[in-house]
Amino acid sequence: MKKEVDYKVSKHNSLVNAKSKYQYSVNQLKLICHLIANIKPTDTNLEMKQIAIKDLGFVEENTYNHYYFKEEFVRLLEMPFQIPGTKGWTNWFSYLEYTDGSIKYAFDERLKSFLLNLKDNFTSYQLKNVLLLQSAYNIKLYELLAQYKIIGHRKISLENLR
Repeated sequence: MKKEVDYKVSKHNSLVNAKSKYQYSVNQLKLICHLIANIKPTDTNLEMKQIAIKDLGFVEENTYNHYYFKEEFVRLLEMPFQIPGTKGWTNWFSYLEYTDGSIKYAFDERLKSFLLNLKDNFTSYQLKNVLLLQSAYNIKLYELLAQYKIIGHRKISLENLR
């Protein structure tokens, strides 16, 4: 019997709205979401953690192709984004190691205020809601809509949506 994934992804709205000049793949976004969901509410630092690929819950034909995942995940280190509210750029991870079907990772410390001890101006949703989505666009759109779930509606221009 497959274990039900019931983790919550919580990140500051600045990260939800952040734009990158790089196009993340669906598996890269799922990895980021899953690893964010592994941050405990009691965490005070972005410490080194490890997770097995099989525990990520991806629905994908390449789930057992470890070389494929290694390439997908290591490519994330080549895809920086601008830190919201600054002129600086960073990657999601300061460390990423893929060995024997597991990932050892640490989020970049500059993301600490966007991922830890969130009290207001953040979006939270169940991880299982994005694990079944099959495109990066669907995941991004889901996050943008989850951000305004309480309000019940959101206006997004086509230009911004693209």
